[in-house]
Amino acid sequence: ESAKQCSEYLMQIINDILDFSKLENKAMQLEQTRFDLQELLQGVLFVHGKTAAGKGLYMQDMLDKSLPRYIRGDALRLRQILHNLLSNALKFTAEGGVVLQVEKAVRQNLPVLNFVVEDTGIGMQPEDTKKLFRPFSQVDGSMTRRFGGTGLGLMIVKELVEAMGGEVSVTSKPGMGSKFHFWIPCHEEHGADDEIHGHTVYINPQCGQPVRTG
Repeated sequence: ESAKQCSEYLMQIINDILDFSKLENKAMQLEQTRFDLQELLQGVLFVHGKTAAGKGLYMQDMLDKSLPRYIRGDALRLRQILHNLLSNALKFTAEGGVVLQVEKAVRQNLPVLNFVVEDTGIGMQPEDTKKLFRPFSQVDGSMTRRFGGTGLGLMIVKELVEAMGGEVSVTSKPGMGSKFHFWIPCHEEHGADDEIHGHTVYINPQCGQPVRTG
């Protein structure tokens, strides 16, 4: 069990560094394919719900009933964003639990998806939240010794959200938990039988126009 945990931790570090390298070199690619949003959310909640239960915490979901079933985007990277935020919330929460809220909204007359990950964890000073989205950065050195981590997870979240055309922010108070909020454009797909061919969107602006694949 110890070897398994160490190998999983090492793999997470490797993946974070690889993603960080891709983002730094503008080589990250975002797929544009049709996927089942509700299935993705339920899968994420199931996995992290088991982790929460193992720590004696609750995992609550607040999913807007008006959420579309199918959307177009990068399911893998959206799952990665939610995984990083929920893992971070559970890591710093010893009592209470974590809530995932998702709703459809409108920003500047365009449909978007709002996501909120709120925990009852240790929280932090408002001025310390500015450090969270910097690479290899945590609030202080004792966090790394106590909780582990590479300090890359939230930086990757920020870069991916912005690459999708959205924004991420956080509010927090010491001893009162943290609330991470992000939004991304909502490209809704209608009809379960519509076949959407894959697209690849290159974040690197030097690549010019998006390249269609599939």
